[in-house]
Amino acid sequence: MAGADRAAPRPVVLAVDDEPSVREVFRLLLDDHVELLLAADAATALDILRSRAVDLVLLDVLMPGEDGIQALERLREFNPTVKVVIVSAVDNARTAAAAMRLGAIDYVIKPFDDDALVGLVLGACEPAPASVVVVGADVGMRAAVAAVLARRGHQVAARKMVPAYLPPGAAVVDLSRGPEPAEALAAALPGAPALGSLAWRVVEHVARHYRMTTVEDMAALLQVSRRRLVDTFQAETQMTIRDYLARVRLEAAKQFLRDDRESLSAVARRVGFCDASHLCRVFRQHGQSSPGAWRQSVQRNPRSIH
Repeated sequence: MAGADRAAPRPVVLAVDDEPSVREVFRLLLDDHVELLLAADAATALDILRSRAVDLVLLDVLMPGEDGIQALERLREFNPTVKVVIVSAVDNARTAAAAMRLGAIDYVIKPFDDDALVGLVLGACEPAPASVVVVGADVGMRAAVAAVLARRGHQVAARKMVPAYLPPGAAVVDLSRGPEPAEALAAALPGAPALGSLAWRVVEHVARHYRMTTVEDMAALLQVSRRRLVDTFQAETQMTIRDYLARVRLEAAKQFLRDDRESLSAVARRVGFCDASHLCRVFRQHGQSSPGAWRQSVQRNPRSIH
Protein backbone atom coordinates (compact mmCIF):
# COMPACT_ATOMS: atom_id res chain seq x y z
CA MET A 1 0.00 0.00 0.00
CA ALA A 2 2.95 2.30 0.49
CA GLY A 3 3.29 2.60 -3.29
CA ALA A 4 -0.29 3.86 -3.56
CA ASP A 5 0.57 6.76 -1.26
CA ARG A 6 3.66 7.71 -3.21
CA ALA A 7 3.49 11.23 -4.64
CA ALA A 8 3.19 11.62 -8.38
CA PRO A 9 6.55 12.29 -10.06
CA ARG A 10 7.35 15.94 -10.57
CA PRO A 11 7.87 17.23 -14.10
CA VAL A 12 11.48 17.36 -15.25
CA VAL A 13 12.76 20.75 -16.46
CA LEU A 14 16.19 21.41 -17.99
CA ALA A 15 17.40 25.03 -17.71
CA VAL A 16 20.31 25.94 -19.99
CA ASP A 17 22.21 29.20 -19.42
CA ASP A 18 25.91 30.06 -19.37
CA GLU A 19 25.45 32.67 -16.60
CA PRO A 20 25.81 31.13 -13.10
CA SER A 21 23.60 33.88 -11.63
CA VAL A 22 20.75 33.02 -14.02
CA ARG A 23 21.04 29.31 -13.27
CA GLU A 24 20.83 30.18 -9.57
CA VAL A 25 17.65 32.19 -10.20
CA PHE A 26 16.14 29.19 -11.98
CA ARG A 27 17.09 26.99 -9.03
CA LEU A 28 15.54 29.36 -6.46
CA LEU A 29 12.31 29.78 -8.46
CA LEU A 30 11.73 26.25 -9.71
CA ASP A 31 13.40 23.75 -7.39
CA ASP A 32 10.32 23.47 -5.16
CA HIS A 33 8.00 22.80 -8.11
CA VAL A 34 9.88 20.55 -10.54
CA GLU A 35 12.84 18.23 -10.81
CA LEU A 36 15.34 20.78 -12.10
CA LEU A 37 18.37 19.95 -14.22
CA LEU A 38 20.93 22.65 -15.02
CA ALA A 39 23.38 23.00 -17.90
CA ALA A 40 25.87 25.76 -18.66
CA ASP A 41 26.20 25.15 -22.40
CA ALA A 42 24.49 23.57 -25.39
CA ALA A 43 26.74 20.50 -25.55
CA THR A 44 26.00 19.52 -21.96
CA ALA A 45 22.29 20.14 -22.48
CA LEU A 46 22.16 17.95 -25.59
CA ASP A 47 23.97 15.14 -23.76
CA ILE A 48 21.35 15.30 -20.99
CA LEU A 49 18.50 15.33 -23.50
CA ARG A 50 19.88 12.25 -25.26
CA SER A 51 20.13 10.32 -22.02
CA ARG A 52 16.84 11.02 -20.24
CA ALA A 53 13.27 12.20 -20.68
CA VAL A 54 12.56 15.86 -20.00
CA ASP A 55 9.20 17.64 -19.97
CA LEU A 56 10.44 21.17 -20.70
CA VAL A 57 13.66 22.93 -21.74
CA LEU A 58 14.42 26.55 -20.84
CA LEU A 59 17.04 27.50 -23.42
CA ASP A 60 19.22 30.61 -23.45
CA VAL A 61 20.00 32.11 -26.86
CA LEU A 62 23.38 33.82 -26.40
CA MET A 63 25.89 31.25 -25.16
CA PRO A 64 29.56 30.62 -25.98
CA GLY A 65 30.04 28.01 -28.67
CA GLU A 66 26.70 26.76 -29.93
CA ASP A 67 23.91 29.28 -29.42
CA GLY A 68 20.37 28.42 -28.39
CA ILE A 69 18.91 28.34 -31.90
CA GLN A 70 21.68 26.04 -33.15
CA ALA A 71 21.14 23.80 -30.12
CA LEU A 72 17.40 23.73 -30.82
CA GLU A 73 18.07 22.69 -34.43
CA ARG A 74 20.20 19.77 -33.23
CA LEU A 75 17.67 18.86 -30.55
CA ARG A 76 14.91 18.57 -33.15
CA GLU A 77 16.99 16.01 -35.06
CA PHE A 78 16.51 13.44 -32.28
CA ASN A 79 13.63 14.84 -30.21
CA PRO A 80 10.98 16.67 -32.27
CA THR A 81 8.35 16.87 -29.51
CA VAL A 82 9.92 18.08 -26.24
CA LYS A 83 8.60 21.50 -25.24
CA VAL A 84 11.13 24.35 -25.41
CA VAL A 85 10.92 27.92 -24.10
CA ILE A 86 13.57 30.30 -25.41
CA VAL A 87 14.99 32.70 -22.79
CA SER A 88 16.86 35.72 -24.14
CA ALA A 89 18.19 39.08 -23.01
CA VAL A 90 17.46 40.43 -26.50
CA ASP A 91 13.99 41.03 -27.91
CA ASN A 92 14.74 40.02 -31.49
CA ALA A 93 11.86 39.25 -33.85
CA ARG A 94 14.02 37.26 -36.27
CA THR A 95 15.37 35.04 -33.48
CA ALA A 96 11.87 34.56 -32.08
CA ALA A 97 10.57 33.57 -35.51
CA ALA A 98 13.42 31.08 -35.99
CA ALA A 99 12.66 29.56 -32.58
CA MET A 100 8.95 29.23 -33.34
CA ARG A 101 9.71 27.55 -36.68
CA LEU A 102 11.67 24.97 -34.70
CA GLY A 103 8.71 24.36 -32.41
CA ALA A 104 9.53 26.57 -29.40
CA ILE A 105 6.35 27.23 -27.45
CA ASP A 106 7.31 30.64 -26.06
CA TYR A 107 9.99 33.35 -26.05
CA VAL A 108 10.78 34.98 -22.69
CA ILE A 109 12.79 38.19 -22.34
CA LYS A 110 15.24 38.70 -19.47
CA PRO A 111 14.85 40.05 -16.88
CA PHE A 112 11.67 38.02 -16.50
CA ASP A 113 8.91 38.30 -13.93
CA ASP A 114 9.45 35.56 -11.33
CA ASP A 115 5.80 34.62 -10.86
CA ALA A 116 5.13 34.71 -14.59
CA LEU A 117 8.04 32.37 -15.26
CA VAL A 118 6.90 29.87 -12.63
CA GLY A 119 3.37 29.97 -14.06
CA LEU A 120 4.66 29.48 -17.59
CA VAL A 121 6.80 26.50 -16.58
CA LEU A 122 4.06 24.78 -14.60
CA GLY A 123 1.50 25.40 -17.34
CA ALA A 124 3.83 24.09 -20.03
CA CYS A 125 4.44 20.92 -18.03
CA GLU A 126 0.73 20.13 -17.88
CA PRO A 127 -0.23 17.41 -20.38
CA ALA A 128 -2.31 18.67 -23.26
CA PRO A 129 -5.96 17.60 -23.03
CA ALA A 130 -6.88 14.81 -25.42
CA SER A 131 -9.96 16.75 -26.53
CA VAL A 132 -10.85 20.43 -26.66
CA VAL A 133 -14.32 21.86 -27.24
CA VAL A 134 -14.56 25.46 -28.46
CA VAL A 135 -17.90 27.12 -27.65
CA GLY A 136 -19.40 30.61 -27.53
CA ALA A 137 -19.05 33.44 -30.04
CA ASP A 138 -20.14 32.80 -33.65
CA VAL A 139 -19.44 30.06 -36.17
CA GLY A 140 -16.47 31.90 -37.68
CA MET A 141 -14.65 32.65 -34.43
CA ARG A 142 -15.21 29.13 -33.10
CA ALA A 143 -13.84 27.72 -36.34
CA ALA A 144 -10.88 30.12 -36.37
CA VAL A 145 -9.76 29.15 -32.86
CA ALA A 146 -10.46 25.44 -33.42
CA ALA A 147 -8.26 25.44 -36.52
CA VAL A 148 -5.29 26.78 -34.54
CA LEU A 149 -5.72 24.10 -31.88
CA ALA A 150 -6.22 21.28 -34.39
CA ARG A 151 -2.89 22.11 -36.04
CA ARG A 152 -1.23 21.73 -32.62
CA GLY A 153 -2.40 18.15 -32.28
CA HIS A 154 -5.55 18.53 -30.21
CA GLN A 155 -8.74 16.68 -31.06
CA VAL A 156 -10.98 19.70 -31.47
CA ALA A 157 -14.70 20.29 -31.81
CA ALA A 158 -16.35 23.66 -32.39
CA ARG A 159 -19.85 23.68 -30.93
CA LYS A 160 -22.46 26.34 -30.23
CA MET A 161 -22.89 25.06 -26.66
CA VAL A 162 -21.01 22.71 -24.35
CA PRO A 163 -22.19 19.17 -25.22
CA ALA A 164 -24.00 17.13 -22.60
CA TYR A 165 -21.20 14.56 -22.60
CA LEU A 166 -17.51 15.43 -22.30
CA PRO A 167 -14.82 12.75 -22.33
CA PRO A 168 -12.50 12.60 -19.32
CA GLY A 169 -9.78 15.22 -19.48
CA ALA A 170 -11.50 17.35 -22.12
CA ALA A 171 -11.01 21.10 -21.92
CA VAL A 172 -13.63 23.72 -22.81
CA VAL A 173 -12.60 27.00 -24.42
CA ASP A 174 -15.57 29.33 -23.87
CA LEU A 175 -15.10 32.34 -26.15
CA SER A 176 -17.99 34.17 -24.51
CA ARG A 177 -16.13 34.44 -21.18
CA GLY A 178 -13.66 37.14 -22.13
CA PRO A 179 -13.43 40.16 -24.39
CA GLU A 180 -10.59 38.56 -26.37
CA PRO A 181 -10.36 34.99 -27.68
CA ALA A 182 -6.71 34.87 -26.59
CA GLU A 183 -7.81 35.30 -22.96
CA ALA A 184 -10.34 32.47 -23.18
CA LEU A 185 -7.73 30.22 -24.78
CA ALA A 186 -5.12 31.00 -22.11
CA ALA A 187 -7.63 30.39 -19.30
CA ALA A 188 -8.68 26.97 -20.63
CA LEU A 189 -5.26 25.82 -21.84
CA PRO A 190 -2.60 27.54 -19.71
CA GLY A 191 0.21 25.51 -21.26
CA ALA A 192 -0.75 26.35 -24.84
CA PRO A 193 1.76 28.38 -26.85
CA ALA A 194 0.73 32.02 -27.15
CA LEU A 195 0.27 33.72 -30.51
CA GLY A 196 1.63 37.20 -31.11
CA SER A 197 -0.60 40.16 -31.83
CA LEU A 198 -0.22 39.99 -35.61
CA ALA A 199 -1.15 36.30 -35.73
CA TRP A 200 -4.20 36.97 -33.56
CA ARG A 201 -5.26 39.76 -35.92
CA VAL A 202 -5.15 37.21 -38.74
CA VAL A 203 -7.27 34.82 -36.67
CA GLU A 204 -9.83 37.54 -35.97
CA HIS A 205 -9.93 38.67 -39.61
CA VAL A 206 -10.41 35.12 -40.88
CA ALA A 207 -13.14 34.54 -38.28
CA ARG A 208 -15.12 37.39 -39.85
CA HIS A 209 -14.24 36.89 -43.52
CA TYR A 210 -13.35 33.20 -43.97
CA ARG A 211 -15.88 32.79 -46.80
CA MET A 212 -14.08 35.22 -49.06
CA THR A 213 -10.66 36.63 -48.23
CA THR A 214 -7.09 36.38 -49.50
CA VAL A 215 -3.59 36.85 -48.11
CA GLU A 216 -3.37 40.08 -50.09
CA ASP A 217 -6.62 41.35 -48.53
CA MET A 218 -5.28 40.64 -45.04
CA ALA A 219 -1.92 42.32 -45.66
CA ALA A 220 -3.63 45.46 -46.96
CA LEU A 221 -6.13 45.58 -44.10
CA LEU A 222 -3.51 44.93 -41.41
CA GLN A 223 -1.08 47.38 -43.05
CA VAL A 224 1.89 45.02 -43.19
CA SER A 225 3.85 43.59 -46.07
CA ARG A 226 2.66 40.31 -47.50
CA ARG A 227 6.04 38.72 -46.74
CA ARG A 228 6.02 39.78 -43.08
CA LEU A 229 2.44 38.58 -42.66
CA VAL A 230 3.10 35.19 -44.24
CA ASP A 231 6.41 34.59 -42.41
CA THR A 232 5.15 35.68 -38.99
CA PHE A 233 1.96 33.63 -39.15
CA GLN A 234 3.73 30.51 -40.36
CA ALA A 235 6.46 30.83 -37.70
CA GLU A 236 3.91 31.06 -34.89
CA THR A 237 1.36 28.49 -36.10
CA GLN A 238 3.42 26.09 -38.25
CA MET A 239 0.95 26.47 -41.14
CA THR A 240 0.56 28.79 -44.08
CA ILE A 241 -2.27 31.30 -44.13
CA ARG A 242 -3.84 29.47 -47.08
CA ASP A 243 -3.76 26.17 -45.19
CA TYR A 244 -5.18 27.92 -42.14
CA LEU A 245 -8.03 29.39 -44.19
CA ALA A 246 -8.88 25.92 -45.53
CA ARG A 247 -8.85 24.52 -41.98
CA VAL A 248 -11.17 27.28 -40.75
CA ARG A 249 -13.62 26.60 -43.57
CA LEU A 250 -13.43 22.90 -42.69
CA GLU A 251 -14.21 23.56 -39.02
CA ALA A 252 -17.08 25.87 -39.99
CA ALA A 253 -18.45 23.23 -42.38
CA LYS A 254 -18.50 20.65 -39.58
CA GLN A 255 -20.73 22.95 -37.53
CA PHE A 256 -23.19 23.35 -40.41
CA LEU A 257 -23.10 19.61 -41.23
CA ARG A 258 -24.76 18.86 -37.89
CA ASP A 259 -27.99 20.12 -39.46
CA ASP A 260 -28.94 17.30 -41.82
CA ARG A 261 -31.47 19.50 -43.60
CA GLU A 262 -28.66 21.23 -45.51
CA SER A 263 -27.18 19.58 -48.57
CA LEU A 264 -23.42 19.18 -48.91
CA SER A 265 -23.47 21.69 -51.77
CA ALA A 266 -25.24 24.27 -49.60
CA VAL A 267 -22.77 23.76 -46.75
CA ALA A 268 -19.83 24.05 -49.15
CA ARG A 269 -21.06 27.38 -50.50
CA ARG A 270 -21.80 28.71 -46.99
CA VAL A 271 -18.18 28.33 -45.96
CA GLY A 272 -16.51 29.53 -49.15
CA PHE A 273 -15.86 26.34 -51.13
CA CYS A 274 -16.89 26.15 -54.79
CA ASP A 275 -19.05 23.05 -54.49
CA ALA A 276 -19.50 19.74 -52.67
CA SER A 277 -16.55 18.17 -54.53
CA HIS A 278 -14.25 20.93 -53.27
CA LEU A 279 -15.53 20.36 -49.71
CA CYS A 280 -14.93 16.59 -50.00
CA ARG A 281 -11.42 17.16 -51.30
CA VAL A 282 -10.47 19.41 -48.38
CA PHE A 283 -11.95 16.94 -45.87
CA ARG A 284 -9.74 14.18 -47.26
CA GLN A 285 -6.66 16.42 -47.47
CA HIS A 286 -6.94 16.92 -43.71
CA GLY A 287 -7.32 13.25 -42.85
CA GLN A 288 -11.11 13.22 -42.55
CA SER A 289 -13.69 10.89 -44.02
CA SER A 290 -16.07 12.35 -46.59
CA PRO A 291 -18.43 15.09 -45.29
CA GLY A 292 -21.40 12.76 -45.68
CA ALA A 293 -19.71 9.97 -43.72
CA TRP A 294 -18.64 12.45 -41.05
CA ARG A 295 -22.23 13.67 -40.70
CA GLN A 296 -23.53 10.11 -40.38
CA SER A 297 -20.93 9.18 -37.75
CA VAL A 298 -21.89 12.18 -35.61
CA GLN A 299 -25.58 11.32 -35.87
CA ARG A 300 -24.93 7.67 -34.95
CA ASN A 301 -22.87 8.63 -31.91
CA PRO A 302 -24.60 11.41 -29.94
CA ARG A 303 -21.95 11.11 -27.19
CA SER A 304 -19.25 12.20 -29.61
CA ILE A 305 -18.08 15.76 -28.96
CA HIS A 306 -17.36 16.13 -32.66
